[in-house]
Amino acid sequence: MTKHLRALILDASPADAELTVAELTRAGFDLDWSRMETQEDFLAALTSDVDVILADTNLPQFDAMRVLELIQERRLETPCIVVTAAISEELAVECLRGGAADYLLKDRLVRLGPAVVNAIETIRAEKQRKLVGPALQESEALNRAIVENTHDGLVIVSDGKIVFANTPFLELCGLKHESEVIGQPEERFIHADDRELVKNKSMIRRSGAPIMYEYRVLAANNETRTVQASTSPINFLGRRATLRLLRDVTKTGPIDGASNAWETEAAQRAHEDGVLTEIGRIISS
Repeated sequence: MTKHLRALILDASPADAELTVAELTRAGFDLDWSRMETQEDFLAALTSDVDVILADTNLPQFDAMRVLELIQERRLETPCIVVTAAISEELAVECLRGGAADYLLKDRLVRLGPAVVNAIETIRAEKQRKLVGPALQESEALNRAIVENTHDGLVIVSDGKIVFANTPFLELCGLKHESEVIGQPEERFIHADDRELVKNKSMIRRSGAPIMYEYRVLAANNETRTVQASTSPINFLGRRATLRLLRDVTKTGPIDGASNAWETEAAQRAHEDGVLTEIGRIISS
C-alpha cells in the first residue's frame, strides 16, 4: 500500500538526494519532497505537516546537528534521520543523543524505508501516550482508591504468602501496618481448624466453579472474626496468585441461604467471571 510522505532532504548533492528519493519510492512511499542546503531554506520549509527530515552531516554551513537543535528549539516532534556518506562512531552517538531517530550511510540506503516507518511510528506512539497518559493515570488512581476504600477485605496470596492487603483486611486482623502482613504465610491469619477448608475451596475456585464460603480469620490477640469469602485466581506482577474478597459477618451471623442479601448480591457480583480478576489487575497495575 502506497504511503504519502512529506520529506525535507538536507543534502548538498542533488544526485544523492535523487538516490534517496528513489529508495523511498521503491519502499512504497508517495513522496512530496524538497531538497535544501541552508538553514534559511530549511526554516522556511519546516512546517507541522512535514513527516520526516533526512539530514546530512557534511553540509558546508549547515548540518544534521544544527537541524536537531532547531527541531528542539521549535519543540517539534518531526523525526530526523541522519543520512550521510561517512560518520564516526562519536558523531553517530552525538546525533542520537541530540534527538536523531536513526542514522545510516548513503551506500546502505536499503534500510531507509524501514527506518522512516519506524521513526514515524515511534513519534506517533509517543503522541498517543501523551494524550492518554494523564487520563489513564487518573483512571488507575480512581481504581486504586475504590480497591482501598471498599469495606471488604482484599488479600492476595502467592506461594502461600501474602503479597497485598488493603486497609479493611488489616483492620479485620486487628493490625495497623501493611508491613505486619506482607510476606507472612496466609495460614497465620486463618484459624487452624479452617485452614484445610480454605485450601480446598481455593482449589475448587481454580477449577472455575463459583463458590462462597465462611472461615474464621485469626486476628491479633488470638481473637477470631468470621468472614464470608470469595476466591479467584489472578496474575499478580507476573506471578500466579489467589485473590480473596472477605466480608466480616461476625456480628451478622452465618450464611443463611438465599435469605442473606449480601450472599445474593455477591453471588451475582463477586462470582461473575472476570470481576475478581479485574480487581487483581487494578491492584497489580
